[in-house]
Amino acid sequence: MKPTPTLLGEFVCIVDPSPIFAEGLRRLAEEESGQDQPVVAVTPESLARHFPVFLADGTLPSVVIMDACIHDDFDSFEWIARIREAAPACVFVVVLRVLDYFLLTKAVAHETSVMVSRDDPCLVFRHAYQAAVMGGSFLSHSVARKIGTTLQQEKWLNQSPLSGREMDVLIRLGVGRTASEIADEFNLSPKTVGTYRTRLLKKLGLRTNADISFFCLQHFPKLVRASLGFEPLAMETPLHRDDATPGGPPWHPTTAFDTEGDTQTEFSSRSESTASRTRPDSIANLPRLGQRHTRLVDL
Repeated sequence: MKPTPTLLGEFVCIVDPSPIFAEGLRRLAEEESGQDQPVVAVTPESLARHFPVFLADGTLPSVVIMDACIHDDFDSFEWIARIREAAPACVFVVVLRVLDYFLLTKAVAHETSVMVSRDDPCLVFRHAYQAAVMGGSFLSHSVARKIGTTLQQEKWLNQSPLSGREMDVLIRLGVGRTASEIADEFNLSPKTVGTYRTRLLKKLGLRTNADISFFCLQHFPKLVRASLGFEPLAMETPLHRDDATPGGPPWHPTTAFDTEGDTQTEFSSRSESTASRTRPDSIANLPRLGQRHTRLVDL
């Protein structure tokens, strides 16, 4: 392992739990910054130990490449706020492991202007780094597309109320129930359940049942857990349309949003599976590339 460079003034700080991925980011940063700035790579856990040293020495980072993760011991976006307070001129490149509603919402709330996906090719990381150094904004295509999809879904949810029956079908599809099981539960025909499913897919801009499951975890984690038997239904849980007050308004989904709860648990397995699949031109493969592809620009 190479020794940590001596901190002489401003430096580039890489915060990532994967040694292989961090090594790829380190090579990219060294190519872009040349000999002007040392590059320091730390894990999220060790950042808490290094940061007081940086403050004491007055050697604060000018660029931080941060893996976006939120758990009990570490919140990337809280650290972004702390670093920004100590070093207002510092710029950030946020690397998203999974493009989910919760992380994107947190990133936008913390005014993150440069974001890439962990699965983006190396050239995209290079463009993101250059944009950050120049004080610009950069969203990779995959991140921008996910933000667009999220906005489309939220627009529909804010404008189109859901009936109790539609919510019944949506949540049960989200937890993996088949059309036949849902039909038996509500005395419907499987064809009617299929019609509900097709309508929901079209309105939400989704394609598969897996998309429905992820959407339900994003917006209705409490209802999903209740449907799986992990916790009792809350009093404000929507009732069946048949049981609602006659002539009353349909239930509106915005009243059940749970965007501030701890939803990272639901996404942890998805994050791990996403992180394990890397493209041939991924940052994570950079240290293992042959001599012909030593430089990112040659990819």
